[in-house]
Amino acid sequence: MSGLARGTELASEARLLNAAVDAMPCGFSLWSDKFELVLFNQRYLELYGFSKDRIVRGMSLFEVNLISVELGNHPQSDAKTVNKRYEGAFIRQREAGEPLMFDRVLANRSVRVHTAYRDGLGWLVTHEDISEEKARQQAQKVRERELHLQSMRFKAAVTNLKQGLAMFDSRRRLIRSEEHTSELQSH
Repeated sequence: MSGLARGTELASEARLLNAAVDAMPCGFSLWSDKFELVLFNQRYLELYGFSKDRIVRGMSLFEVNLISVELGNHPQSDAKTVNKRYEGAFIRQREAGEPLMFDRVLANRSVRVHTAYRDGLGWLVTHEDISEEKARQQAQKVRERELHLQSMRFKAAVTNLKQGLAMFDSRRRLIRSEEHTSELQSH
């Protein structure tokens, strides 16, 4: 195979890889052993609010984290602290040899990060927006607290009734019966 044909084949493979990575529904980034950005997709940029002209291949993790902090993604943290957290997580994951998952709360969204180290490649990282999932979980917790409070109020009301209470279901089966025992026992 000639050098020109090989070059055309590699360019075609690179376009296919870029198309596949950009088609992913989650953010994707690939980081080298030296914490340099090797590959990323558009969804990654969107999740963190990065503009395409500021994030380029070859940037260091620190440079990317510096921009992320400038954008307000890490309130009350500086770039050095954020970078130390990410590098530490990457290193712990590589040493453990098992994929790592952690959630990051950014300024305006929650992101679930999955990272896995591969020899010869570096860290493959996916970034999934879980903001809606977190909002649903929070709404569910609020609803559960409301139901618990309503249940406590109902039990208190039933307990303090002066007369007896019977509740039936739609088939007229008894489902709850309460007698006011102190009143009944004294008569």
